[in-house]
Amino acid sequence: MNAPENIDAGDGQDTNAGQSTEPSQTPVLVVPECNSSQELAEFCGTLEATLSRAPKTLTLRFVGVHQMVADHALVLHQLLSAKLHKTLLITDAWSSLIDASVLIWLLGERRRIRPTAWLFLRKPRASYDPVPFFWPGPPMEVCDRDHHTVLRLINHYLPVGKLMGSPMTGHMLAEYCLLEEQSSRAGEDT
Repeated sequence: MNAPENIDAGDGQDTNAGQSTEPSQTPVLVVPECNSSQELAEFCGTLEATLSRAPKTLTLRFVGVHQMVADHALVLHQLLSAKLHKTLLITDAWSSLIDASVLIWLLGERRRIRPTAWLFLRKPRASYDPVPFFWPGPPMEVCDRDHHTVLRLINHYLPVGKLMGSPMTGHMLAEYCLLEEQSSRAGEDT
């Protein structure tokens, strides 16, 4: 899956990422899962270009059940933490989020989630769990360390120890005051 080349200007019309948007328009970037280093680099470039225009608001939209690699989420976390000075970040989950994708969603000053969507944090792998024979990535211990770092950062927003291993619905997130008021009301209807 390639990183998005276009930015939705919020009016239903796509504009090229290289073109400037008018100040009254809110840029909307669809966040890819960043399954490859190339996809991560492309999205970071698009994100940096958008932030360099210093928009008043920026919406990051999650589409499709979203599970990002922990290391890639940590890269985006660092980039967004360093670059968001005067930009209001809105995160909008149209779909469910798993593990490290939750961290990026939590960075929003305003957070939205589809009322029937959920967040899920898996429990860390125990040190005695076997490593899959076919594991194609870096050593499993490195991935575990990144997952622990993601969970530690998420713990600033949510009680990770209490919530790991079970889906969190919009209604539950509203109890932690993590959603915009309209999103939490929508979650109560289901």
